[in-house]
Amino acid sequence: MMIDDLLDSFDDVLRSMIGAAQLQRFVERRTGPAGTTDVSATVRFRSAIDGDGHIVLAIDESTAIALVRRISGLDVGAGDPLVADGVAELVNILAGVARLDFSLPTAVYERAHAISALENVPLDHGVVTSREHARLDVYLAA
Repeated sequence: MMIDDLLDSFDDVLRSMIGAAQLQRFVERRTGPAGTTDVSATVRFRSAIDGDGHIVLAIDESTAIALVRRISGLDVGAGDPLVADGVAELVNILAGVARLDFSLPTAVYERAHAISALENVPLDHGVVTSREHARLDVYLAA
């Protein structure tokens, strides 16, 4: 599976969840640390064609809070564990939309944490942004 295909399958869901009429994206292939983020969620997937891999969704805290408020209707704030739960549910939905056989999501909510599971693994990195400046980093390690 290529990151472009994955992002294509996410397009409609992300448009409605982010509330954006238009999404922009860029994609890069790299090896090395994935970087740091405030909220991340991952699922492991199995694919008969592409083998096993991971999808990681990484979001800064303010975007994660706004996104969880939008999709849940709850008044969550900084430090609320529902923020991590909401991002985990989003990666769960995205993996389902991509029609993958996947694990339960795992989420981390800690400012500037490293996504160390992806260090030195070849990965595709896609960034999806809206005109409203919501940014989601999507990593595909397969």
